[in-house]
Amino acid sequence: MATDLLMIACLLSFGNVSLALQNPGFGEECPLSFGLSSCDSGDACFHVLQQCDGWEHCEDGSDEKNCTVCPLADYFKCPNSSACLPPELVCDGGDDCPEGSDDEEDCWSKECGEIYTSRCDSSGICYLEEWECDGYEYCPDGSDEQNCASKEACADSNYIRCPTSGICFFRGWECDGFPFCEDGSDEEDCRSKECYNSDDFKCESSGVCLDPHLRCDGSDDCLDGTDERHCTADDCPSPMLFCETGGPCVPAARLCDGVGDCPDGSDETDCVCTVVDFQCENSGSCVTPSGVCNGLPDCGDASDELLCQSCAEKGLWQCDSAMCINNASVCDGDKDCSSGADEDNCPTPCHVLQLECDGKCLPKYRACNGIDDCTNGEDEINCTSGGCGARQFPCEDGTCLLESQLCDNLTDCSGGEDEEDCGDVLPPGFPLGLTSRYIPDVFINASSEYKPEFAASQVRHTGYCWVPRSVVDQWLQVYFGKTTDVTGVVISGGGANWDLGSWVTSFTLAFSMDGASWAPYKGHSNSVQVFQGNRDRYNRVSRPLPTGVTSRYIRLYPTGFEGWVAMVMEVYVTNG
Repeated sequence: MATDLLMIACLLSFGNVSLALQNPGFGEECPLSFGLSSCDSGDACFHVLQQCDGWEHCEDGSDEKNCTVCPLADYFKCPNSSACLPPELVCDGGDDCPEGSDDEEDCWSKECGEIYTSRCDSSGICYLEEWECDGYEYCPDGSDEQNCASKEACADSNYIRCPTSGICFFRGWECDGFPFCEDGSDEEDCRSKECYNSDDFKCESSGVCLDPHLRCDGSDDCLDGTDERHCTADDCPSPMLFCETGGPCVPAARLCDGVGDCPDGSDETDCVCTVVDFQCENSGSCVTPSGVCNGLPDCGDASDELLCQSCAEKGLWQCDSAMCINNASVCDGDKDCSSGADEDNCPTPCHVLQLECDGKCLPKYRACNGIDDCTNGEDEINCTSGGCGARQFPCEDGTCLLESQLCDNLTDCSGGEDEEDCGDVLPPGFPLGLTSRYIPDVFINASSEYKPEFAASQVRHTGYCWVPRSVVDQWLQVYFGKTTDVTGVVISGGGANWDLGSWVTSFTLAFSMDGASWAPYKGHSNSVQVFQGNRDRYNRVSRPLPTGVTSRYIRLYPTGFEGWVAMVMEVYVTNG
């Protein structure tokens, strides 16, 4: 019997959102002595207070049939429906009757529910006393937030008033380091005040109260750093390490990372490295694969740079410092070695991606950038396109526009070409995550790269672009990490970070589930579809797929280009 009563109590506690009791354990009858009545279907019971309340609790809706009066006398009958509302829902500021706001009209003539003790001046809407002078206007006329400074103590004993405004705020917000009162009084004279939570840590100089978990966490949360002093092993929250010589506590992410955070170096001892990491011989610190044999010692004993392959054995070029760089970075006009040795004794003539400058070669992407790299300034001469400057867009009528005037929803060219093909109609779905870096660099590959700063991972819309070493048989590939529904791509040209005349004019796509077998995307004629690319280096173009593809990989093959292949891309999907 006690269990049955508990079931009834639970039903009542959910009010209008409860469903009828299924198989309640009373046999075939719903005992009226428990306040239960049977649905017409006979397979469920509902409480009499749920009858004619405007919500169907029986699957057959029988609890809402033939309703003319409410189950209790103090309930409000919605005039245009069978719904009945308990007093707490009448004039509470929300429309609860199904057909509209009848329960919120003429509130001064209606009684407030027992839980409400205050009314809005104009509307008569009922609200809790605790909502008065809490800094948030509940009443449409704002009367719950008026004359607060003249009122006595806050309704809730756990709240106190700001002296000037009279607004009530939670005691735990006093001296927490974040002013709540407009006059900042809640953060004044904190050294003389007790913290609301007895376990809080009080900063010595300011008296600010800190959550105990911020004590000895390796970060100074007090301005004077006292929360990180005199730490013991017991003060360190798991899984942080306590430095053996008296702190501080070091986060787990900074253990065995090759950088000593503890004064005694104890955060870098007894390290267990992963199978791909290199472990320093003396300290035991771990070095990631990219830090091994890169010409820069990460271990204190430089053991990560001993017994390494030479740059030549790796197919790379060696700087004076023993650092290895890509061969494509030699004599490209950029100093990749700290000494600049990679740009000494460079032969001429320069290749197609370079300009001759002072007897050396300068990358084209550094020409016409407003900076004189050549002593005679020849890299900034003849920087025009259609009679416009290198950083301008030529209209067909001869007008020159700034790049910021393109695709800004304002027509500046008389023919309107500055607002054409702006990628406004994006493919369905949402961006996969190239721009947001949800897709990691290791998931983005290409057939080749001109230099590391123009690698495949630079295809993101974040400033740089992908540039291959050649323009023949090149491709860009993205791995999604899981099976994904692709709806299209958005691409743009090399922008201002590459040769001013470079972009992809056409391309094809291919898809794969395993990264080995590729299926080219075909159009309605069952032939490989060639997509139109960009018309300049500035604007992005949107290319939705006529029919979406479910895949794990995508490849883009440039089939046409202007100047050189240079591009950025985003993939659009409907699941992620």
